[in-house]
Amino acid sequence: MKKRKSKRNIKKSLIFGILVILILIIIIFATLSFLSKRATKELTNREPVLVTPEILPSYLSNFNMVNDLPKEANINIKFGDYDYIIKKGSVLEGIAENPDISINLPEEYISKLGYGLCEAIQEAIKNNDIGIELSVSNTELLWRYKGMLKYRDCVGL
Repeated sequence: MKKRKSKRNIKKSLIFGILVILILIIIIFATLSFLSKRATKELTNREPVLVTPEILPSYLSNFNMVNDLPKEANINIKFGDYDYIIKKGSVLEGIAENPDISINLPEEYISKLGYGLCEAIQEAIKNNDIGIELSVSNTELLWRYKGMLKYRDCVGL
């Protein structure tokens, strides 16, 4: 009789544990989805802005996405003949030394950024105009930039 009760208790505990884990997974995905949509909304302009190569660094520096980069982030982005270094909280003219990621886009995307960062990125992906080169492994990149997952909707992931 005691064995049956203990087996029932184990089954009940196991079912309860599975339910708790499923609820936690649902909450985590809902939170990530909410943060992603909120982050994407911030990156979408309502009014177009005239973006030129000269103002591009200060324009991009104002986005939370740039400020949310990890401390050790080192990204090189090239628009035609214009090179920029993106680090946590700043965008500078120049070529990054040993970048984690190198991104190449046609120069025309500088002005397209004025309609929204996400729109420009999604258009470049759709038109196959974006080139990405990684200097670190996918695992290292994912670990280093895991805090950027809230922006995954921006790049269509």
